[in-house]
Amino acid sequence: MNSNTCKQKPNRTLLNENSKNLLSIRLEANILPFIDNIPAARLTHDTLEKYVRHRRKTVKANTVRRELVDIKVILNWAIKRHPPLIPYNPVRDFPMPKSDDAVITPPSPHECAEILKHANQRLMRGIKLAWCTGLRPGAVELMSLTWGAVLWDRRVIRIQSAHKGGPALRDVPIHPDFFDELKIWWDADNNGFGPIIHLKGKLIKSLKIAWTTAKEKAGIKRRLRLYDLRHDFLAIICITYLNPPLEIRFPVGGSLPSPKPNTVCA
Repeated sequence: MNSNTCKQKPNRTLLNENSKNLLSIRLEANILPFIDNIPAARLTHDTLEKYVRHRRKTVKANTVRRELVDIKVILNWAIKRHPPLIPYNPVRDFPMPKSDDAVITPPSPHECAEILKHANQRLMRGIKLAWCTGLRPGAVELMSLTWGAVLWDRRVIRIQSAHKGGPALRDVPIHPDFFDELKIWWDADNNGFGPIIHLKGKLIKSLKIAWTTAKEKAGIKRRLRLYDLRHDFLAIICITYLNPPLEIRFPVGGSLPSPKPNTVCA
């Protein structure tokens, strides 16, 4: 799979800049080092089987599935160029490894309290914003949030949604118990339009290291992600509202499928 094909990787309109950057990282760090010396049209199922075995030594099956999707998408895109970059996709029907999704229980109040006890200021803000608003704690929604998005007079935060099928922008009401604390942060920053989560006023890209460090110091050994705070927020909504009304569902973003029995509202 020649690197020239990958350098011309599809500029998919549904991918935001963060997703494009992550795709580039997966290509350069994992995919191309293994198959870059093989012409794209000569990739075989045997090649990808070896790739799966190689990657499964260090990562979960879901990570490998994502990388295989990257390969297939790029090859399918290459076929559709005018003229085509390759005549056909030789691994179109390669079977994906079985998913290893695990059900992760949202953090308990005790776990949240222990993590907050060991969190730095940036992580503390991220945790409280994620839990109180249900926004996605990633680069698009949480880490890019600025004070300019807080509409104080309306008591809402205007969030730029990640590309998950919902509205591009959504207004999330600020809980009364959180409003005063948010105002304290704003006064402390003395920067009406800067990032809410920052390092000396500068935007930061991730809270992963801070989260991992605080979780370890709190003595929590089970798998637990910052994203699970959003699931906890949604679980509370689902408990409160068996079928959440639109004004409740829109603030958390995402598409609005019809309610189905035995499904979790996350």
